[in-house]
Amino acid sequence: MVLAMLSEHPMHPYEMQRLVIERGKQSVINIKRGSIYHAVDRLRSAGMIEELETSREGKRPERTVYRLTDAGQEEVRDWMRMLLGQVATEYTEFATTMSFLPVLEPREVMLALHQRLVFLDGAIGRQEAVLRSIGDRLPRVFLIEEEYQLAMLRAQRDWVAALVVELEAGRFGWNRAEFAQYAHSPLMQEFPASGPATPQEPS
Repeated sequence: MVLAMLSEHPMHPYEMQRLVIERGKQSVINIKRGSIYHAVDRLRSAGMIEELETSREGKRPERTVYRLTDAGQEEVRDWMRMLLGQVATEYTEFATTMSFLPVLEPREVMLALHQRLVFLDGAIGRQEAVLRSIGDRLPRVFLIEEEYQLAMLRAQRDWVAALVVELEAGRFGWNRAEFAQYAHSPLMQEFPASGPATPQEPS
């Protein structure tokens, strides 16, 4: 984030934090107090950024403006191309939870997913409100991650709603009493106790 913002123009950490808030990026960038300053220190030590000037306004603390070095500019562009072009495995909490549905009975899952639908409707409404409130003030390129998040929320809501319909109609369900037979099924015996082996990268 620091490198990307400095690619726009030189700025001080407080300005970076202010822009994150003004552009509504708190939903995709988890910034804790002081984290920007720690990142700035690390990037400066790594030669990615450098001090441009230090100024003071009235009784406020000194503010140091930073700019990208040539190495920092090259690094952030390389990172962006790599992260945009590659698909990384993401272990999301919801997907992990769904993999253990049999812990609950089908009716319990159905009720919990009804609650999730309420939450998703609220999240979608809030995301739409954010886009309406700042969409006229900023170019679309600064809001594209908000569009992506909204699309993902809508897709998840559609999927969860369809699963709830299946549960309510009895087209999807399970019987916990029958699970023991799967522990000794031929499929499970194909894997060692420690789980399937991790494929090796070709040499």
